[in-house]
Formats: sequence, structure tokens, C-alpha cells
Amino acid sequence: MGGAERAEPLMERTYVILRRYLNRMPAPAMLEVKEEWPFLFSQRGLFSHFGLLTDVNILQKLQEALGQRGQTILQFCQKLDNPKIREVLASYDPEASEKAACILLLLMVYFKEPTEKLMLEVDTCATAALPSTPCLIIQGNVMFRDLIFPVYTGFPAFLT
Repeated sequence: MGGAERAEPLMERTYVILRRYLNRMPAPAMLEVKEEWPFLFSQRGLFSHFGLLTDVNILQKLQEALGQRGQTILQFCQKLDNPKIREVLASYDPEASEKAACILLLLMVYFKEPTEKLMLEVDTCATAALPSTPCLIIQGNVMFRDLIFPVYTGFPAFLT
């Protein structure tokens, strides 16, 4: 049995202790949380904790939402007369591109959100200082998902 398989049931049993720890005043520093509860910063740990907290399987919900609404968003954006949206759509290839990345970019352009606030593009050979706010680290082309991984307050959480 691997570490994640052992950690998940322990996290479930200590859920109340973790919630008290996270909600205490003053709130613990992120470095302290990372040291005390490292499993929480893994993909499995984050999704497991979210499921316990909300009783929602977030991966399933995201997949359902993309399946149900993703095509609607794409069709809506195709009708818009916006050069930046057309640029995103022009780089989208339904056969090879990552649909979720395209939808995220379209929504950011539509709502005039700067992509650099959410996505940090880095050279595949370079090392970058991690930001202190949550973001996606992207190596290569975001549409083709060479390498994307989320960072939560300075800590890489997982690779996808």
C-alpha cells in the first residue's frame, strides 16, 4: 500500500482536527500548514479534503461541467466579434488541443482577466520563482498541455 492509500483514511479520521487547525485564529501560515499536513498539498489530498468538506467529487463535477457547458461556451465565443477571442479559437484544434485550457482562456479573455494573474508561462529549461498566489505553471503551449501544474501559495501541488 502506497503513501497516498495510507494517508487518505488517516486524513478522513483527523478531519475535525484539521478543520480546527486551519480555522484557528490567527490562521496558520501556509508554510506551517505544508509542514504539518503535507498530504493536503497533493492532488489526491486536496480533492479528498474538498470532498469531505463539501460532499462533492470535484473532478467529476468539473468533467460534467466541461461536458455540458464547454461546447456551449465555445459556440457562444465563436459568435463574438472579438479579435482576442478569435485568436484563442484559431489556436484551438479539437483533435489535439486541451478543451479545458481553451475554455479557461476564452473565459479569461471574455471577462478581460489578465492571463498572467492565473497562468505563469515558463521556459521548459528554466527554473522560475513560484508566486505567492495560486496559479497554473505552464511549460510549452497551454492549448496542447505539454506540462501544466497548479501552484497553491508557493507550493506545487501536483502534475497533470
